[in-house]
Amino acid sequence: MNPLSDRELLFFTKLMLRYETEIKPNPKGYGITNKELTRFLRSEGITLDYKKKPELYQGEKNTVVFSSSGSRCVDFIRHVRNAFAHGLIVKQGNTYELTDIYRKHLTMRGRIGVNLLRELIEKIEETRK
Repeated sequence: MNPLSDRELLFFTKLMLRYETEIKPNPKGYGITNKELTRFLRSEGITLDYKKKPELYQGEKNTVVFSSSGSRCVDFIRHVRNAFAHGLIVKQGNTYELTDIYRKHLTMRGRIGVNLLRELIEKIEETRK
């Protein structure tokens, strides 16, 4: 297990602040079916699974399983924000292990490459109309 670098701490802190000040108050306009985002997910072999229960996650790389009840993009960013805010992002080599727990229930589990997560969040934010 490696601690997050200063650069990573800054990235996640900025994401948390953006979520709280911009995304959460106005969550409209993000699109999980955006062509650019879909193309990126496919080309990088990333799976964002919001249909399966996070408890069923089997440890597949570049896969994040999360609960969603609204905008898939906003919910994903919220789970990453929560994971960071609660110290549940673990870095192992060049991979993040992501976990989010809400009221003792697992709401997100996944593994994704360090650079891929940063790129993914940028691509998601670009979908906003």
